[in-house]
Amino acid sequence: MNEREFNNYLIEACKLDPEKPVLVGFSGGPDSTCLLHRLWCMGFQVIAAHLDHGLRPGSSREADYVGQLCAQWGIRLVSQTMDVRAYSEERRISIEEAAREVRYRFLFDMAKQAGAQAVLVAHHADDQVETVLMHFLRGSGTSGLAGMRLRLQPNPWSTSIPLVRPLLTTWRQEIEEYCRQHEIAPLQDESNADTTYFRNRIRAELIPQLQTYNPGIKDRLLRTAEVTGADESFLQEESGKAWLDCLESESQEYILLDRSKWLALHPALQRRLARMAIGRLNATLRDIDFTVIDRLLHFLQSPTRSNSIELLSGLQACLYMRQGVLISRGGAKLD
Repeated sequence: MNEREFNNYLIEACKLDPEKPVLVGFSGGPDSTCLLHRLWCMGFQVIAAHLDHGLRPGSSREADYVGQLCAQWGIRLVSQTMDVRAYSEERRISIEEAAREVRYRFLFDMAKQAGAQAVLVAHHADDQVETVLMHFLRGSGTSGLAGMRLRLQPNPWSTSIPLVRPLLTTWRQEIEEYCRQHEIAPLQDESNADTTYFRNRIRAELIPQLQTYNPGIKDRLLRTAEVTGADESFLQEESGKAWLDCLESESQEYILLDRSKWLALHPALQRRLARMAIGRLNATLRDIDFTVIDRLLHFLQSPTRSNSIELLSGLQACLYMRQGVLISRGGAKLD
């Protein structure tokens, strides 16, 4: 889309106010460089935020490049260095997941300090296609098949600051062409070619194979995400109503739901409440496996002799006075 259309898109679809500052996650790669440059050219009050993950020997040079580019454009830059590998080992999670957690926490901390109206990241249409396929292969429901949201508020990192993805309908090829037209030489992340990473394998191996069956598969998957996303918004509203009706008590350590009301719901809403309960107790869990939800719902209908089951990541479910189902961290008790 041209600059006028993109400006209208930012205001109408992304719900951004041109008069208020926005914070942009800026790696120096083609995607975030394109987004930052477009916003700067359009007169938005932009703050660039760069996190050095410390995963590659040349990461400090990349941080220097980002600083030089921001200085050239007169854009304020906030930056930080984190040992993501150590964080990964400490939390016993993958490098990819650790990098994601650290990055978003940094972005929203900086946005809060800067008084930014939103955190903007440069996920694009190709990223959306890859995300939908990742969720499909992991057995996700409609929430995963809807892919990433254009605007997410509340989100796992803030209830007041939205996460916005303005390039979600822009293809990687368009981004690269934009950089060429404006004579911008962004950084290239060599790790994007490393097929030991799940997403990279999907990009380099699975999508080209799928294109031999249907050359327009990426457009189809992008449209699937858009349509499913609309359905998902409606289902989220209904799930919210059902949640309030079933919820008896909640803390950081446990959630107590009315068993009879839960069982009276449509199976689709039963599953959603199960995912909501697990997600509220552990927000870092993504793509919760179908078998975990199925095990919880089976327990809901036919409790075990012990009246309790293990779910995942230290979470448990048990009957509470026959009328309720208590989902908790490590067997936490009600206050």
